[in-house]
Amino acid sequence: MSEHEPSFAPWGIWATIGFSLVIITCFLLVQILGTGLFTVIAQNNNPDLDFEEFSISLQTNGFLIAIVTCATTVTTVGLIALFASLRKGTTLREYLHLYPVSAKTLCTWVGVALVFAVAWDGLAYLLDRAVIPEFMLRAYVTAYFVPLLWLAIVIAAPLAEELFFRGFLFEGIRYTRLGATGAVVITSLLWAVIHLQYGPYEISTVFILGLILGGARLATGSIYTSIAMHALVNLVATAEVAVYIRYFQ
Repeated sequence: MSEHEPSFAPWGIWATIGFSLVIITCFLLVQILGTGLFTVIAQNNNPDLDFEEFSISLQTNGFLIAIVTCATTVTTVGLIALFASLRKGTTLREYLHLYPVSAKTLCTWVGVALVFAVAWDGLAYLLDRAVIPEFMLRAYVTAYFVPLLWLAIVIAAPLAEELFFRGFLFEGIRYTRLGATGAVVITSLLWAVIHLQYGPYEISTVFILGLILGGARLATGSIYTSIAMHALVNLVATAEVAVYIRYFQ
């Protein structure tokens, strides 16, 4: 068990669900606004644009994905910080478990994430499945400004998703009858569900990784651990795409 046990009561389950729905709604609104603005600009630049074909391509447009991911991260993190800080008797640091971890502990858990990434790629290869999802390939080749896509995938997405799932939502579930185990399983399941751009195999990978991230969050008492692990897995996945496109396509 972590040394960082809370000295406060986090928001109850219903308040947590309510605040989470607000966060999700704002997340979706930013996505819709970003996509709409992107479409308007594209139509202005190309009046003969095939709207139906263009709409389909937006689902894997790396440039749009990068922009929207960065924008939704700012919105999501801001709302999480606001709602957590509204809880009396605690601090943002305590609520979201923004506690430092030792280099040794962090390296150990990051090593676990690396082993998972390599092992899962190996399993995909043995099962004769694509190691790199088609979605990632299409996103990378349409990124326009590749460094922004790297920033979105390796930094922005892990930060927002971990603070929400293994941070805010995790705390609201953990101190109900579901307990820590329930918090790990439910947040992992919900996190997997939002990755519908992938197939069933990839979604199951996300779920299992979520269980590992939740376990790390519990064991170390710090959200920084799961953020670092999540970022590393995304880094490996993005690097694989870059190498494949450069040398094998």
